[in-house]
Amino acid sequence: MSYPTHDLELVTVVFALKIYGHYLYEVCYEICTDHQSLKDLFSQRNLSLRWTRWLEFLKDYDLKFQYYLGKVNVVANVVKL
Repeated sequence: MSYPTHDLELVTVVFALKIYGHYLYEVCYEICTDHQSLKDLFSQRNLSLRWTRWLEFLKDYDLKFQYYLGKVNVVANVVKL
């Protein structure tokens, strides 16, 4: 099954939190993304069932999505030399 790009961005955050979440529990942190839809994730009303399930998982963590334009977000866009 292939996911759209904005789903892949969110599933990587969920996957990383499932592995490293015990280090980040009770810590306030910010996730830099180049997808506008993730910035307003917690205020959206009509979510798919998949996003609702992921949002239930994310609500236990104190995180905030910060949107940066694609070329400005050099952390997310690694350039091969």
